[in-house]
Amino acid sequence: MTAAKLALSPTSLAPAWRDELPQDDFERQLFRKASDLEKQGVPQGEVQDCFDKERAARRRRDTIVEEKQCPRPIPPPPGTVRINRRDRKCLVDEYKKLLNVCDGDSHHIVPDMVYRLGARPKGAGMSSTADRIPNAPTLNEGMAICLRKAQHGSGLDGIHADLRKSLNDLGADYTPSGTAPLGEIISAAKLSIRNIEDFSERCKDLAK
Repeated sequence: MTAAKLALSPTSLAPAWRDELPQDDFERQLFRKASDLEKQGVPQGEVQDCFDKERAARRRRDTIVEEKQCPRPIPPPPGTVRINRRDRKCLVDEYKKLLNVCDGDSHHIVPDMVYRLGARPKGAGMSSTADRIPNAPTLNEGMAICLRKAQHGSGLDGIHADLRKSLNDLGADYTPSGTAPLGEIISAAKLSIRNIEDFSERCKDLAK
């Protein structure tokens, strides 16, 4: 079977917008639209039907495609930015605002544990000032930066492993043990970001 027939085969494991490469601006837009609809939960059969109709209309040089045939992808909320690995933006903002726009993880520049007096809050507690040091931001308000998952984790390349060691060493020098002046903690947090490999100098400066 030829490659062209395989691409159109009903037994293909993935739809065209995942497996094929778009050939021009029209197809790039169409592939992106199909991918967005799929991510938003539109049944794959409906997405495929819309995809096929728009491709067929293009082949017939029919520039009028009835909009009502295909649901439009919901645009991102105002003030947010979509990013992908090929076009990674350097984003710094409140933790909550980055949760839905990072293609990796939203990382608190100053660890949230520095500001809280108990366990990490969940749900509504993430926007509460209860059990936190005076004038501290809530967990959701804390300034954050987008990191890849490998950069963010506790593995060899993760910022958490580096930062945990730095803060433990810092806390051992003060009484009570495990505490330290906020200025020194912030300096340690900035240094941990400075040590991230494969991270642009512009992002490091923006985080600082």
